[in-house]
Amino acid sequence: MTPDTVGEAVVCLGVFAVFLFALAISGILADYVLPHVPFIRRYIESLPEYEDDSEIAVRYEAEYQKRVAALKNCIWGAIRKIF
Repeated sequence: MTPDTVGEAVVCLGVFAVFLFALAISGILADYVLPHVPFIRRYIESLPEYEDDSEIAVRYEAEYQKRVAALKNCIWGAIRKIF
């Protein structure tokens, strides 16, 4: 590693650190400050309820099981017709 490469790496890390700091500040702003603004609070309250990921997974699993059962019935029906 040459001194030039180390210097470029330090500059890149500095830019990356500023970017991450800006993301952290905007996240804190979005979580703690914006919900206290009246028109944003009304908008947030007007949104539909958030579906929990576990509910979505259970629903997907049930649909998947139905599709698998239908496919098995189709395959077994074809085999019964042949034999």
